[in-house]
Amino acid sequence: MEKARAKLNNLKQKLLDANYKYYILQEPEISDQEYDALLAQLKTIENKHPELLSPDSPSQIVGIAPQASFKSIKHLNPMMSLDNAFNYDDLVKFEKSIRRNLAYEAGLEYIAELKIDGLSVNLYYENGVLIWAATRGNGIEGEDITFNILNIKGIPQKIENAPEQLEVRGEIYLSKTEFERINQEREEAGESLFKNPRNAAAGTLRQQDAKIAASRNLEVFLYALGSHHGLGLKTQASILDWLEQKGFRVNPMREIVKSESQIKTLIESWINQRPSLDYDADGIVLKLNDLQLHDELGATSRAPRWAIAYKFPAEEVATKLLSISLQVGRTGKITPVAELEPRLLEGTEVSRASLHNPNYIKELDIRINDRVLIHKSGGIIPEIIKVLKDERQADSEEYIFPMTCPSCEQASGFDGANVFCKNPLCPAKQLQRIRYFASKTAMDIDGLAIRTIEQLLNAKLISTIPDLYKLTKEDLLGLDGFKEKSVDNLLKSLENSKQQPLARLIVALGLPSVGSRTALILSRNFPSLELLQNASQEDLISLNDIGEITAKAIYETLRTEEMQELINTLIDLGINPKQELTESANELKGLSFVLTGSLSKPRSEYKNRLESMGARVASAVSKKTDYLVAGENAGSKLKKAQDLGLKILDETGLELLLKAFR
Repeated sequence: MEKARAKLNNLKQKLLDANYKYYILQEPEISDQEYDALLAQLKTIENKHPELLSPDSPSQIVGIAPQASFKSIKHLNPMMSLDNAFNYDDLVKFEKSIRRNLAYEAGLEYIAELKIDGLSVNLYYENGVLIWAATRGNGIEGEDITFNILNIKGIPQKIENAPEQLEVRGEIYLSKTEFERINQEREEAGESLFKNPRNAAAGTLRQQDAKIAASRNLEVFLYALGSHHGLGLKTQASILDWLEQKGFRVNPMREIVKSESQIKTLIESWINQRPSLDYDADGIVLKLNDLQLHDELGATSRAPRWAIAYKFPAEEVATKLLSISLQVGRTGKITPVAELEPRLLEGTEVSRASLHNPNYIKELDIRINDRVLIHKSGGIIPEIIKVLKDERQADSEEYIFPMTCPSCEQASGFDGANVFCKNPLCPAKQLQRIRYFASKTAMDIDGLAIRTIEQLLNAKLISTIPDLYKLTKEDLLGLDGFKEKSVDNLLKSLENSKQQPLARLIVALGLPSVGSRTALILSRNFPSLELLQNASQEDLISLNDIGEITAKAIYETLRTEEMQELINTLIDLGINPKQELTESANELKGLSFVLTGSLSKPRSEYKNRLESMGARVASAVSKKTDYLVAGENAGSKLKKAQDLGLKILDETGLELLLKAFR
């Protein structure tokens, strides 16, 4: 069990770090394929040891919290992710799961849609008028990008005969042609190039100046509604037709399929057409066409049970491994990086690839001067997948992983499969910690880019995070590129950051497995740094949404000498925000609900109301379930609840319960 705990904790941290780098920094360090493989390993452990499953697990959450520089908007209905299939066997398992959940033997009809590699968007209309547009964010709330999407063709600002409230979902992307044009202009201007069209689209949507977004010719395909109830639509195909009729841009590459052979033929056909498309497509989405089956199947905490994304196989190219360099992260993890002969791969030039850890190098038997095969799943970050040993030359050299830090030259050591620098004052660790502390999702210190941090460290003006708040105007004016205005702006931003909410400061501390959502939970329960420092492990474990492993990791990190010194110094510098205590809506705290059957309102509406009152809404009935809310045609969940002797409510009963607790 302890081995399983340790492995699960390690996987969770890797996935949370990957989410942060992908969604916030827009500098992904692992490929989609590796992320999906790590997530699959995590789910395997959680399925084998359900007692280790916690709400903060990456298997239970979607995306990451919105950036602070944008207004946050809550979606009416959660925006979920999709589970992935990587081969035909996965598709067979998907259909078996559907039939098992529905106890269904009749033929199933799917609609296949091309999966666009862009950014998810949610458009909200009131009485047919576009009110706002938001990114997916963490699935519950996203960033307000309304002014950056107004010039995108295929997004009408007004529609006729629309319901009172309407959410339209889709994918915003940048064409390959436009991507090349933008990068050419950036190169001529001496600016850094975007890595791929998706990153360019993300950077465009997050521009504070809407004129920049308008100049970059973003495009969109719309494919879903937040809720179809009240529109009289019966199929996913009819949703797409309805959207098209209302003036929304819908991808013509969609087709109804009814058998395994039809699905295989379509996948092969679309893979062959993929190179000729002027946009990146990384797979095919298969959805049950019947919307009634959507309602019956429901969803897990992060993905619907009625849809799956089949990922296209990645393009592969051969190149030569010239050398291996080492990077040091904020936790001290030392990551080997392959320096490669540049090759064009899925539209971009690739010259580097992560090698993850010493075991990865050993398992693949990677040597300097080897010919290697690389790919990048989803068009993001490349990785070495194979050594072409038949082409190995006499000059190939075995790589010996150094056990000293490349930055501070102090001793390093293994922690699991990874190597970490043990020096708490390592300059590279401090650089990455300060960068994380100042990032958008943490203290949001404008003007503190990584090059500026490097300058400050090299000039010995700072060595730790608290030193930032001791900088003076005289210190900064002595640095290259700093003039009066830029100095004043940075000092003002540092001063403003002292007023950031407690939750953001908790994120900035870099506690293990603590992102924006967990930090908010911590701040509400421990409304000052002092209270958080003094929280016992039992206090942390008692929180509904924080698992035992995360609680233990937070507790132990808070008690390290390094973290205690950091917190106490920040408090001495006047950085000690207090969480404003409001009357917490926890009337149903500790109670677990399951919703099943056909209800008069969308399940998401009931789910949001229950969760806003502190309840937990699960997808499966168990002995721990307190109430089953059963609509018409409730099926197997109702029978199981009856067998277990659970409390069963209809919609009227649920409404009475909610009113009683209010």
